[in-house]
Amino acid sequence: MADPVAADPRIGTEFAGYRIKRVLGRGEMSVVYMAEDGRGDREVALKLLAPELAADARFRERFQRELTLAASLDHPNVIPLYEAGEAEGVLFIAMRYVEGADLAKRLARGHLSPAHALSILEPVADALGVAHAHGLIHGGVKPTNILTSDAGQVYVSDFGLGRARDQTCAAPEQRGGGEVSARTDVYALACVLFTCLTGGPPLGDDATDAGPHGERPAATSRNAELPPGIDAVLVKGMATSPLDRHRSARELTDDARRVLMPYSEDATPRMARRRNRRKRAALAVLVISAMLAIGVALAVLFAGGDNQGPGDRRPPPTDGTLI
Repeated sequence: MADPVAADPRIGTEFAGYRIKRVLGRGEMSVVYMAEDGRGDREVALKLLAPELAADARFRERFQRELTLAASLDHPNVIPLYEAGEAEGVLFIAMRYVEGADLAKRLARGHLSPAHALSILEPVADALGVAHAHGLIHGGVKPTNILTSDAGQVYVSDFGLGRARDQTCAAPEQRGGGEVSARTDVYALACVLFTCLTGGPPLGDDATDAGPHGERPAATSRNAELPPGIDAVLVKGMATSPLDRHRSARELTDDARRVLMPYSEDATPRMARRRNRRKRAALAVLVISAMLAIGVALAVLFAGGDNQGPGDRRPPPTDGTLI
């Protein structure tokens, strides 16, 4: 059977002035290609959206408005956008090409350590904070939209495309068609944190894992090595009501760091050094105490040998009688 990626008819063709070279990824609503710009001096990630999205007038309007906002964001953890528009009846975005992988590919190998998870999600929280300050809601934060370059730089992608069909980390207000806000992104980031720490999302696409009152499984029930306090952090981050969630993405990650880092492998050497210092101090006290005890014992022994007075000394027998 032919590989559908290798057989993509757009490979080797030109689209909106970009020469398409290969497929980087394919999702439900888009395909991402590695392409070269018209001058051939810059590689880009070229995202082509599903044709039916271009036919949705409301989506087109929001696409243009939010992509303009996203292009104005100047933050080291936001993928720079070069161009967005429509060609051949297809909406497209040209953005910086990042040599690396998205978080979903990393999580396919298993959950992350707390320190590793925070090293990725804290930059994401900072990027979201800048976007929120500019009035831009991502609306679709999930592992496939978080990229890590081979050099270790973290990026958030797909600003302006947030309200997608993937409901894995969608907040209740999104599932119900309600109004989104910055706390909608907080919910999604808490969901991604849960996924990083356990290896899987708290709920499936249809929320079938939820309890009768919408409660979610505890992260510690999926990963027993996590400290119990993280459950409360995640419950708050994914609260049903936006008003009950953390006020910002950074507040969420700060709360998680406070609970997780004392138990992380990064903290282990520091804790071990503190324990070793305490052990050495205790051993020194024991050695000094033992030396003092031996010194006292010797002093008593020698002092006892010299305490016999003249009246206590008996002359040796001279008549052979036994005393």
